[in-house]
Amino acid sequence: MVELGTSGIPREAQTPAFPEARIEYLAQGKWRDNSRKQVTRQLMRFTWTKSLDQITHQDIAHALAQITKPSDAWHAHKDLRAFFNSCVPRYIQSSPINGIKPPSRYIPRQRFLNETEVRAIWQWARLTYDTLLEAKQAINYLETQFRNLKDHLEDAEPESRSLDL
Repeated sequence: MVELGTSGIPREAQTPAFPEARIEYLAQGKWRDNSRKQVTRQLMRFTWTKSLDQITHQDIAHALAQITKPSDAWHAHKDLRAFFNSCVPRYIQSSPINGIKPPSRYIPRQRFLNETEVRAIWQWARLTYDTLLEAKQAINYLETQFRNLKDHLEDAEPESRSLDL
């Protein structure tokens, strides 16, 4: 077997299942935190339990077709392509995603908020903050009143501990 260029170990025994290979791939320290989070999110949507060499072109095409948002489909394709390319030649001879075109063309945003929109958001945020601040102050006031009432009732004689509201 060694003379023929194989190790004599069946290929199935050498090839990990998709979940194990995904864990190994994500454990690499090559990403920034936000990139790692995005790649993890994309790869976790695929739930294959097969070994890597049993995942077919059709499995990938079907899984990508299930993603409805164009940008998510594009990112999922990109991250799957990188994942499977990292498995070649260590676990598989060729990537099953080869030949599958990205589901959509990635188009980054071209529009930014104008000054009027930024002002509207800022005013909304300021009003929301002021409202939350007032609510927090009211809650603090009520907590103080209840604490004082509790202290008053604890100091009172047992027969006068009732409270009429």
